[in-house]
Amino acid sequence: SMSCELNTIDSIFSLEKEMLSMDQLSLDIEHIFSRGVYARKMLIPKGTILTGKMHKHKHLNIMLYGDIEIATDEGTKRIDKPCIFESKAGTKRAGFAHEETVWITIHATEETDIQKIEANEIAENPLQYLEELRGNL
Repeated sequence: SMSCELNTIDSIFSLEKEMLSMDQLSLDIEHIFSRGVYARKMLIPKGTILTGKMHKHKHLNIMLYGDIEIATDEGTKRIDKPCIFESKAGTKRAGFAHEETVWITIHATEETDIQKIEANEIAENPLQYLEELRGNL
């Protein structure tokens, strides 16, 4: 099981750096659009360790089914039944899938171009972004 020490943003970044030297898995991602809404549905195979990109805006997450342990800067939690929750701006997560898991993030956007959505939603330079975020609070 995943170590509970993974509860700072720094340890998630160092985990990510280590993971880049391993075999990279291309996750099955489905893009779903509705009025002013973009849903990104991800199939995460059992045994997968992954890190998420840092999001610049708060958004909804749905764990549709599965069993996944999530480390954020607020600590570690294991989600093994369907749930929906909001992530704050500036959240970065790492996860370990104990079972095959389907995870959906939902973003408010009128945009339908995936690259433009990612440019709007993802902090390309997370550490700089966190500094800006702290400055605005």
